[in-house]
Order: sequence, then C-alpha cells, then structure tokens
Amino acid sequence: MQRPDFDILGDTDFRGRPWEAPLKVAGIYAVVAAAWIVLSDRLLYGLFPDAEQLSWLQTFKGWFFVAATALLLAWLVHRYIVALQGEARSFQKVQESFRALVETIPHGIQESDTRGVITFTNPAYDRIFGLDPNEAVGTAIWDKYPDKDERKMLVEYLQELVEKQPEPTPYVTRNLVKTGGTVDIQVDWNYLRDGRGRLTGFASIVTDITERRKAEEAIRANDRLKSELITTAAHEFRTPLTTIQGFAELMTDNPELGYAERGEYLGYIQRKCYDLS
Repeated sequence: MQRPDFDILGDTDFRGRPWEAPLKVAGIYAVVAAAWIVLSDRLLYGLFPDAEQLSWLQTFKGWFFVAATALLLAWLVHRYIVALQGEARSFQKVQESFRALVETIPHGIQESDTRGVITFTNPAYDRIFGLDPNEAVGTAIWDKYPDKDERKMLVEYLQELVEKQPEPTPYVTRNLVKTGGTVDIQVDWNYLRDGRGRLTGFASIVTDITERRKAEEAIRANDRLKSELITTAAHEFRTPLTTIQGFAELMTDNPELGYAERGEYLGYIQRKCYDLS
C-alpha cells in the first residue's frame, strides 16, 4: 500500500516515531509565523508612520494571519482525512481478501487465548471436527483430547508456553470429533502478540492427516508382507537346494558308487528340481 504523499514532510518514514511528524510541522509553522510577525511589523512601521493607519493595518494583518492559518489547518486536516480514508479502503480490501482466504483454505485455523480458550475457528476447522460454525468458540483446546492424562499434559504444556515462550514446534496428535470418532491432526502454531509484543494467545493451523496416516500404515503393512514373502520364499528355495547339494556332494565324494545308487540319488535331485519349478 502506497504511503500518502505529504510534501511538507518530505520523503521521511515516521513509523514508530509518532511525535516526530507533528513536531516537525509545528516547528515549521512556528518559524514561518515568527518570521511573518517580525518582518511584517517592520515593513508596516517603515511604510506607514501614521499611528491610526498603522493600527488599522495591524488589525487587518492579524485577521489575515488568522484566516491564512485557518485555511492552512483546514488543508492539512483535509489531507489527513483523505489519507485516512484511503488507508481505510485499502485495509478493508486486505481484510476482505484475508477473510476469503481464511474461509476457503483447506486447513483448519484456530485462535486461542493464553488460558487455552478458543476464540476463533474457520470453516475448514469446523469441517474437520464435524462442528457447526463457531461451535468450538468458548471451549478449551484440550476438550477434544480423548485421554484425561493427555488433557492434563496439555494444560501443563500451555502454562509452560505462556511462562517460557520457547520456539514453536509442530506436533501430531489425535482428537475427538463431534460424531464420537477420532481424527489424526498435525498442528503448526505460533504466538499472537499485541503492538507492544506482549503475548495475547496462540494461532494454530490444523491439518487432517487421518488419510495420510492410513496410507502410511498401508505402506508399512505392505512392506511387512513383502518381507514375510521374501523370507518364506527363501526358506522354500533353501530346503530343496540343500537336498540337491547333499546328494550331489555324495556322488562327487564317492566315485565308487554303483550305477543303481547313482540313479537313486539323481532321482532325488530330479524330484527336488521339479519342486522348485
């Protein structure tokens, strides 16, 4: 958003120094007013020595100064109001864009105060937990935890965050939904602060990872099945191969074996080969 162009202030950015701009304007006005009073008085004294005429001109000069000051003040106020109106319109557009983003984003958004009470949720958050709009507002963030011990741990963790304010770290957990089931979620969060940097609450992005976890579990189950199949297949191959190897070594180590015995051993080897095929 473009900053309003006040020529009297130059191209100086006064953000974070709210009194600098007013004091600069007041200083410029004081210098101009003092110069006007001193120089105009000297000019009048030099041009009009008559006291009555000088008194009338002094009065006229005073009223002229009042009128000029009023016009200048009106112009400055007008410029200020126009600038405020422009910023208000720009802020409204940004606010509308932000609202549209919050309402259409597929991730849940939750805001809570330092006590753990939810103060805002977006439509995606309500869909994840099967809630009506704003139904979660006013409830505690640990109300959705199915286990009492986990609720207690979250209460203690929240107190630690408020007191120590460590670096935010995402976490994965399981929450209850309105229908009675559960949902696996990933929570990415950060602190909310006021203009002075004081902690006012927490903002969280909630992502439903239930399907992702199911897919990951299916992949792990598939990997386990592959491992079992490979182990079984290796065992099935190892047994006949051991038999074949044994009979082959008997014939190799005993060249005096007769034709009948060799035929018997070759029969064993042939049957095991059939088993492998």
